[in-house]
Amino acid sequence: MKILLVVMPGYKWSLEPKVIPTGGNPDYGIFSKGRVEIPILKGYDLDGGSVLADGSTPADFYWNVEQLTKVPRGELYAHNGAKFATTILAQTVLQQSRSMLYSTQTQQTYSDNSIATDSSTPIKAGIVIAYQTSDGRYGAFKVDKLGTGTALTLSIT
Repeated sequence: MKILLVVMPGYKWSLEPKVIPTGGNPDYGIFSKGRVEIPILKGYDLDGGSVLADGSTPADFYWNVEQLTKVPRGELYAHNGAKFATTILAQTVLQQSRSMLYSTQTQQTYSDNSIATDSSTPIKAGIVIAYQTSDGRYGAFKVDKLGTGTALTLSIT
């Protein structure tokens, strides 16, 4: 398959993760990757690579920010059967070979518990979290930017 890329004047690049077909072992293939910005009260479908309305299907998680005190509280909720690893991964895990990354991801313990900015293992810029999507695919994302008053920016593999 060949892809022709045409750039139009004034066109903005879409950084949404895209499905990337890979040959070889399907267990180690990369289904999607990229950088995405998720606005407050929006969900994200890791399998389909799209931002969705809060709570809609097939979103794997959604991002919420509450202003209950002087400090806003951001929380990333697992949704529709998706799960997050219960431990934070080292950033170097993202440089592993596909087979090593897959092995690391499948050895994690997953939970549908949310991850908040004020939890014992808080979501913050720079952390890497493994996940399992509602379709059963494994992946990881790095939190690039965490704006409790704005969007959550992730690099996803």
